[in-house]
Amino acid sequence: MEPSGIGTILVVDDSRVMREELVSFLGGKGYRILEAADGEEGWRMMDETLPDILITDLIMPGKDGIELIRHAKRVHKHMKVIAISGGGAIPAHRHLGMARRLGADYVMEKPLDWKALETTVSIYMLTYFV
Repeated sequence: MEPSGIGTILVVDDSRVMREELVSFLGGKGYRILEAADGEEGWRMMDETLPDILITDLIMPGKDGIELIRHAKRVHKHMKVIAISGGGAIPAHRHLGMARRLGADYVMEKPLDWKALETTVSIYMLTYFV
């Protein structure tokens, strides 16, 4: 299967508030936004919808963002991955460093820099639609 071709982003985060913020912000930029509340749902949606970009939190119950990144980079090589994390018991930069080593194309600490996110998403979408 090919990428969707209409600028689709899958947002996976167990925080309802963070998902709503991402959906509102990116949806307002004209992208088609899909959302998943956990890694299991995100994995299934990723395989079914083949989004152009995956934005995933790293620390989630069940399947975490690291598992999603590994799957995306192994199975869906076209997909760009943006990893986000606010940290936890381990500082965010350590989680994000691991995400980068496993193939995340871009990493961001929470709270997000919305302008940097917008720029990054725009650049990634250009790679598909130019």
